[in-house]
Amino acid sequence: MGLQGLRGSLGSRGSTGPTGPSGSAGTPGVTGPQGLQGIQGPKGDSAYPDYGYDREMVFYTSSSDGLVYAGPGSWSAVYGAASGEIPISSTIVVGSDSSYYCRRGTLYFDTSPLPDNADIESATLHLFGKSDETSTYVAFDLVVVDGSSIAEPPTAMDYGYLGSRTAKGGYFRVNSTADNWRTTRYNIIELNATGLGWINRTGPTKFGLRSSRDISNRTPTSTEQVGMYTSEEPGTDRDRAGGSCERMEPTRPLAAILFQAFNDTTIGSPS
Repeated sequence: MGLQGLRGSLGSRGSTGPTGPSGSAGTPGVTGPQGLQGIQGPKGDSAYPDYGYDREMVFYTSSSDGLVYAGPGSWSAVYGAASGEIPISSTIVVGSDSSYYCRRGTLYFDTSPLPDNADIESATLHLFGKSDETSTYVAFDLVVVDGSSIAEPPTAMDYGYLGSRTAKGGYFRVNSTADNWRTTRYNIIELNATGLGWINRTGPTKFGLRSSRDISNRTPTSTEQVGMYTSEEPGTDRDRAGGSCERMEPTRPLAAILFQAFNDTTIGSPS
């Protein structure tokens, strides 16, 4: 799905003098103080037209999100399979179990509304937990991997492709002892520099999700997987109503991207 909204508001154009109080912009050429929702005001010198803005755009995943899986069978055959199967499900499950099933997730975001010159500063994935089937004393990382070449919607061959993706673009540490995978709110993954490099400014951004124990080819001896809502989950077709991600009614996956752009008239101009 496309762009759903922006958080925060623009600061006003800076004027000569010391940094103003919270909510107003500061000295020309200096970043203004943080405004609503932590979004910064414009910065630049009044003598030059290239003002920069910090913006946060929020994108919901498309209806193509889902998972591919293989199993049962011997773990070596399941792990190295070139293709898998696509279940009919409104839940993304990532991980494996002692019956030697292995599950890998797919996420798609239309990030083309980002300005072509956007300097992306940070991005977070927000995954609303639905289930935690991880056995006691098991811990693993839910890892974001490159999904740039997966089909949309996913195909059976994407199982093998995701199996070849091992670089971490960010991760969430699932710890069954701490019971930290929440099924009543969003679980947040901050993308690292590698993950930020996978964001597409001119088309869809595609991510895969794998368990770190899958990546390291660890034969499962128990259930070690978590589930999350998809865009197909009933009741998740409502737009973001505002406020923090913790208070949103929708439960489908989303990506929040903070960026800075210069001389871009498509996102407004200083007042």
